[in-house]
Formats: sequence, C-alpha cells, structure tokens
Amino acid sequence: NGLSTIFSHLIDYFIPRLQNIEYNIHRLDLQFTLSDLIGFIPAGFLSIIWFLTRRNNYAWILQNIMCIGLLLALQRTVRLTNIKIASILLGTAFFYDIFWVFLS
Repeated sequence: NGLSTIFSHLIDYFIPRLQNIEYNIHRLDLQFTLSDLIGFIPAGFLSIIWFLTRRNNYAWILQNIMCIGLLLALQRTVRLTNIKIASILLGTAFFYDIFWVFLS
C-alpha cells in the first residue's frame, strides 16, 4: 500500500528512532520496522473505510487519497531512464483514465 509507505516516512521524519526498531517474521520472510507497522495502521484504516463506503457519493475522495499514495510510491520505485518509455507510459495512463472516467 502506497499510503503505508507515506505514513511510515512521516513517522520516520518526526520520530526517527522508531526506524531503528526492527522486527523479523522468519516463517514469512518478512522484515519491517516499528514505523512501518505504525504507518500501516492509518493506511489500513483508510482502506477499510473506503471499502465500507465505496458506494456513497463521497467515496471518491478516499479513492483519490489512496491513488495519490500509490502514485507517490510508484514514482519512488520506478526509475525511467528513457523519455520514450515515459511518454508511452503517460499516454497509456491517459487512455486508461479516459476509459474509466467516460466509458465505465
């Protein structure tokens, strides 16, 4: 969840010592810090609230917040070295958006 990463980084900024406390779950091969765990709580809460209210008129606000988190996490992860690839991805996203806004 992109929101979890954003909240985790906010917690790291305000309380940096929490990123030094690490947890390991060996059976699942999972490693995370205390700030990751605390950041997951509001992200999970927003996702659950959106799921429960997704059919209401105001649910688009929560959906946009989750999308912003996803896009920020994507920007942080993906490194585009070629302007041609970036243009293709932007064009694809444009037509994807047109499909969901006008055709669905």
